[in-house]
Amino acid sequence: MTKVRSLSFFQIMQRTLVILFPFALFGAFAQVFAASFLSVGGFFGSIFNVDAWLPHYEALRVLFEDLSQLTLGMLTVAGAFQAAKYTAKYYHKDDQMAGLTGAIGYSLIFFHHTTTENGIAVEMRYYDYHWLLVGVLVGYGVGRLFRRFGQSEDATAADPDLILNRAFLAMRPILITLFWALILHTGFAFLRYAKIDQYITMGVQNLANQKASLPVTFGAAWLTTILGWFGFTGPLAYTSKISEIEIWDNLDMALSKGNSWQAPHPYTALSLYHSFGTFGGTGALLALLIGLILLSRSRNSRLVAQWSFFPAIFNAGLPIMLGIPILLNPLFFLPFTLIPLINMGLAAGAIALRWMPPVVYPVPAGTPGPLVAFIGTNGNFAALIFGISLLVIDVLLYWPFIRLTENVNQHLRKEAV
Repeated sequence: MTKVRSLSFFQIMQRTLVILFPFALFGAFAQVFAASFLSVGGFFGSIFNVDAWLPHYEALRVLFEDLSQLTLGMLTVAGAFQAAKYTAKYYHKDDQMAGLTGAIGYSLIFFHHTTTENGIAVEMRYYDYHWLLVGVLVGYGVGRLFRRFGQSEDATAADPDLILNRAFLAMRPILITLFWALILHTGFAFLRYAKIDQYITMGVQNLANQKASLPVTFGAAWLTTILGWFGFTGPLAYTSKISEIEIWDNLDMALSKGNSWQAPHPYTALSLYHSFGTFGGTGALLALLIGLILLSRSRNSRLVAQWSFFPAIFNAGLPIMLGIPILLNPLFFLPFTLIPLINMGLAAGAIALRWMPPVVYPVPAGTPGPLVAFIGTNGNFAALIFGISLLVIDVLLYWPFIRLTENVNQHLRKEAV
C-alpha cells in the first residue's frame, strides 16, 4: 500500500485535492445555506418560514448559489491547473505555464455552447467537481508534456524581466496540448451531436429505474459508492427518479392508511440508501468525520474534519473527500463502498422484522442525514434511534481504517526524511 501511495501520480493527485479543499469547503457552506436555510422548501427554511420574516431571502439564496457555482462548479478546471502545475514542479519544469496550459486544455476539451434567444449559453456540467478526476488526469498529462518538451525551472527563471522569453520557451508543449485538446474537443462534439451521451444517461436511468427490490437497490447503491470513490456521480446520486413509480405507490398507501407500515414496496432506494446509507453524503462520511475528530492522532486531520463537519451534517461531503483526501485513496476504498451497504442491509432487516416502518414520505431539501428516516416515516422514533445507532456503528467501522491511514502516512514521512 505504501508503494502505491508513493507513486508520483498519487502524490501529485493528493496535493492537488488538498489545495482545492478551501474552495470545496466554502462552496459546500454556500450550497447548504442556499438549499436548507434560504429556500422555502428547505429544511430550516420551511421550519422557520424564512419567506415570512427575512427580506430579500431569494436574492440572498441566489448570491449563495452563485458562490457555490463559482467554487464547486469550476473545481475541475482548478484541479486541471493544479495537477499540471504540481506535475511540472515535480519534474523541475515551468510549473506556472504548465498550470495555465492544463486549465485551458481541459476547458477546451469539454467546451460546448449553444445559441439561445438571450445570447450564448455555455454548458458547465463538465467543469464541476463531479469530473474532478478527469481534470486531474488531463492536468497530469499536460505536466508530463512539459516534462518532455518544456524548459527547466532554471531556464525559465534565468531572467525574470523577460517574461515574454518564458512564454516562448513553453510554446512547444502548449501547441501540443492545444492540438490534442482540439482533437478530443471534436470527438466530444461528435458524441453530443449523435446524442450518444444522452443515450448513455437514459440507459443508466432505465437500468436503475426497475421495479424496487433488494438486488436492484443494493446493486445501484454499490455502483453509486464505487463511482463516488472515483469522484463521479452514481445512479442514485444522479437522479431522484429511481424507482419513482414504487415511491409514489408507497406514498399513496401511506396517505390512505395514515402510516407507512403497509407500504407495498418497502425496499426502495429512498427507504434504504437515501435514509440510512448517505449520512454525510456518499460513503457515509459523517461517521468518518466523527471518528477523525474523536480518535485521530493527526492535528491536520482533526482540523479538516472539524471544518467539514457542518456541511457534512447536511450530506455535503465534498470537503472531507478532498481534505483528507478520500477520493481515489485505496486505504478508504473498502469502508467508503461497503459501509453504506451494511447500513442498508441492517435497515432492510429492521423493516422486515417490523422494528420500524419503511421511509415513504418526502423530506425537505437539505435535511440533516440522521433525520431523514425520522421525517420520512412521519416522526417514527424507532427509525430515529436506529439511524443514530447505525451512525455509531459506522464510526467503529471507520476507526481501523483511520489508524491504518495514519500509520501509512507516518511511514511515508519517515521515508521522505
